[in-house]
Amino acid sequence: MTRPRSPRLLAKIFKLGFLLALATLPSCSAPHKGTLRIGTNLAPGYEFFYLARERGWLDPRQVHLVEYSTATEVLRAFRNRIINAAAITMDEAILLAETGEDVRIVLVTAISSGSDAILGSLEIQTLAGLRGRRVAVENTAFGAYLLQRALDHAGLTRDDLEIVPLPVDQHERAFRFGRVDALVTFDPMRSRLVQAGAHELFSSKDLPGEVVGVLAVRGDAFERLEPAVTAAIANWFRAVDDYAKNSTEALPVMAKRHQMSDDAFRQTLTGLQIGDAETNKELMLGDEPRLIQNLALISDIMIHGNLLASPIDTARIVDPNPLQVALNREK
Repeated sequence: MTRPRSPRLLAKIFKLGFLLALATLPSCSAPHKGTLRIGTNLAPGYEFFYLARERGWLDPRQVHLVEYSTATEVLRAFRNRIINAAAITMDEAILLAETGEDVRIVLVTAISSGSDAILGSLEIQTLAGLRGRRVAVENTAFGAYLLQRALDHAGLTRDDLEIVPLPVDQHERAFRFGRVDALVTFDPMRSRLVQAGAHELFSSKDLPGEVVGVLAVRGDAFERLEPAVTAAIANWFRAVDDYAKNSTEALPVMAKRHQMSDDAFRQTLTGLQIGDAETNKELMLGDEPRLIQNLALISDIMIHGNLLASPIDTARIVDPNPLQVALNREK
């Protein structure tokens, strides 16, 4: 017969198990005060941060990357102060600012030119064909904006569709099993579904300059951790340059995280204009930065589509100073 364990021994075992659980908690636990914690979802446009990390260029004590399944989770973590920086889209940055968050855009990570799209089943050939159909969308993040812009182009409203709010990590399964007729998605899922027979109805190619990924930093962290912010930007550029000069070495590193072949991942990047140093200079520097103008346009569109309650001061949420410091460091 097995001898029963003593309460003291059981207590020790429980304590050990609790400590092990703490040690294995995901990195989305409370942030270290001295570290810039950047939240991202698994999208190709943010991958150069991870390439910089894999190359050993990001000091983890200074810059720590936290990966979430969806953009909604990234936004929630930002609002809950679990992270103090986020790789998000311009419209998502505007939504954060509207809710009172002190947001500073410090870097353009990518401009989408086909990577984000609305896909439908084969019997849906046009946007007008979405009328009465079940459309999956991550309503609390960028997907709502892309859907609104598609509806504007087609002369439809959200009332013309059956909107199915669904986290983006559940979209592919729902589409493949016929639970929805269309969905708002992005690469690499977009590429997989197109190859499987989905029909592309609308994409960011139809919205030049509107779908822009950015790095947004919380205002108080920005002031405390400006050297870390600058380091994140400088090493982003370093990783972008590394890919441009040594793509055969950089591609396997990035493709592996997405569980894709090198060629497939290279193809997903063709739908993006990656935010290199020159692109950031053009958009964020100067007396009247183009990014501020773009943000004002996005804000107006969101108000028209009832995605935003009132205008925000778009100039207030763009801060080019860390970018300028990072660019000066490169000289």
